[in-house]
Amino acid sequence: MNESHSIGHYADTRNGLMGAEYSSKLSPWLANGSLSVREVYWAATEYMDQFGSYKSVEKFIDELWWREFCRYWCVRH
Repeated sequence: MNESHSIGHYADTRNGLMGAEYSSKLSPWLANGSLSVREVYWAATEYMDQFGSYKSVEKFIDELWWREFCRYWCVRH
């Protein structure tokens, strides 16, 4: 994760789309496969172990889960 610890306040800022400190900005890389969801998940849990911010990191991981669920649901149907 980055030095600004953006994931530490993700739950408060996730719905803002404009600006460097809003949302994760990972969607394009996740969508084209350049970045693995598993890699992001393990980096987020490592951050949580190191710095805390459980509410925000858990929300981030929850959003990753929904992203993958919806992606696979669309592929299936």
